[in-house]
Amino acid sequence: MAQLDARVTIAVDSAATVAAAARAGLKEVLVDVDVRLPRCGCPPDAAGHIADLARAAGLEVRGVMGYEGHVVGLASRAERIEKTEQCMAELARAHALVGGDVVSGGGNRHLRHQPRGSPRSRPVATP
Repeated sequence: MAQLDARVTIAVDSAATVAAAARAGLKEVLVDVDVRLPRCGCPPDAAGHIADLARAAGLEVRGVMGYEGHVVGLASRAERIEKTEQCMAELARAHALVGGDVVSGGGNRHLRHQPRGSPRSRPVATP
């Protein structure tokens, strides 16, 4: 992938994935954060450490990503909103530790919501 004539950003969530990205010659990463569902990603409190490892390996840390996909199956719209807000609060907390200009989340197609406090966010959901 490092040889592609394209911007490639991958997710990292551990020392092993940071090392693999650096070995592969990749340049940009997002720290993948477990927004407490659980799913994939590092704990929010570990996100800053993962970002530091990535920077020390010569990678540019663009920000964070999280996925609240388990919320989509909840029957109650009010509960989906509440759980999504909780997940995005965890992601925002991790972003404060990581920095970067990207906060990316997505998965709950039933809501319109955008993570707060990010200069550049991908909508978490679309109608």
